[in-house]
Amino acid sequence: MIYCVVPGKWSPFTQWSLCNVTCGRGYQERSRFCHFIDENNNTIDKSTQSEKLILDDAACKGPASEKRKCNMPPCEESKRRPQWSPWSSWSPCSASCGAGTQARTRRCTTRAPCAGDNVQIRKCPDLPKCPTNPAHTNNDVYDDSKENSNETVKFIMMN
Repeated sequence: MIYCVVPGKWSPFTQWSLCNVTCGRGYQERSRFCHFIDENNNTIDKSTQSEKLILDDAACKGPASEKRKCNMPPCEESKRRPQWSPWSSWSPCSASCGAGTQARTRRCTTRAPCAGDNVQIRKCPDLPKCPTNPAHTNNDVYDDSKENSNETVKFIMMN
């Protein structure tokens, strides 16, 4: 079996999460992931790599997530009727083509429980279809199919 190792690099950090508490002191988190973007603008990470395409994440140095402190109103002041915070911005799409999803969150800002969901998920709008048979270009992807065999070997040339 032929393997192709592709170089990884960090994605941008996500937006800071909402504070993990509704009153008092808490923290927020944000994260990033090591990935590779190919010539068709498809994202490959550890969860989407194939047996033949291996992500080399050695170049992704440093933490994958960060935390920071956040301060909410004192807990005694939060004894009021249930109320939701505004919705966060939509997260980045989970795919660069085909079917992907986005999520956004909100938090209950009071001690009393809020009715409804704190997470919304939707299909990403306006994603292009994924290529089913990428066009052959110079130094791109070569498909060497062996006759009378079920094995296909693909070479990805990195410029």
